[in-house]
Amino acid sequence: CPLDMDGVDSVKVRSLWLKLSGAHGVVFVQAKVAFGGPMSELLFTAEELPEGFTYPRGLLRLVELELFELEPWWILTGDHLRALQEGMRGRYPTRHLVLFAKRQDNDDCVCFDMDTGKVSLVHDWASPGWEARGEFQDFNKWLHSAVDDLIEF
Repeated sequence: CPLDMDGVDSVKVRSLWLKLSGAHGVVFVQAKVAFGGPMSELLFTAEELPEGFTYPRGLLRLVELELFELEPWWILTGDHLRALQEGMRGRYPTRHLVLFAKRQDNDDCVCFDMDTGKVSLVHDWASPGWEARGEFQDFNKWLHSAVDDLIEF
């Protein structure tokens, strides 16, 4: 479908894999998505974040360098980030999570956990109480693990 580019100063194109399931099973479809606007809108704004929370420097640096695809992990941005966050809030209303990345090959997501102060590995779409898959002490520990995954993927 055509994009309305009026008022957009710059456009970035990003490749996304979409998981579609239907009567004939699950398929993955690659899509090219264009987005524009200031970098501050790629991540949650200060108004959208929990009070007192700030992103770690490492994540801000990845976004600044446009390193969004650390296969099999994606750093989530823009409307995609916001839509997935909203969905997780509905599925896990007792969790206080700030989503920032998702695996491309399954429903695992990583979030800043406001209750523990750690980075939680969450299997999205699991039944509440069954979603916790692990945790990392901080963003840098997760990033090291993500780079290991990148090498092995």
